Amino acid sequence: MASMDWSELEQGLRKVVTRAMTDPAFRELCLQDPASAYTQATGEALPQGVGLRFQDGGATQWVVALPGIPVGDGPMGDQELDEVAGGEHSHGGCVMTFC
Repeated sequence: MASMDWSELEQGLRKVVTRAMTDPAFRELCLQDPASAYTQATGEALPQGVGLRFQDGGATQWVVALPGIPVGDGPMGDQELDEVAGGEHSHGGCVMTFC
């Protein structure tokens, strides 16, 4: 797959989480080999450069990965602010978990 937008990735993650809630063997695969679990649940490989890690936890536990601090020489421009505000920032590694 050449590229995947956030919506497609989120739909795939929902499939993984839903299956992991009812299939103990698949849940273990998520913990041991997240990329294989994603592929098994969706039929699609993760895009190159996208990492995925699952952590076993309860419904009240959220794990949020913070993106790296951008290196720049001043305040963000209008386009950069629009990307961040719209949730469409093209790099960084933000991760959202859901139950």
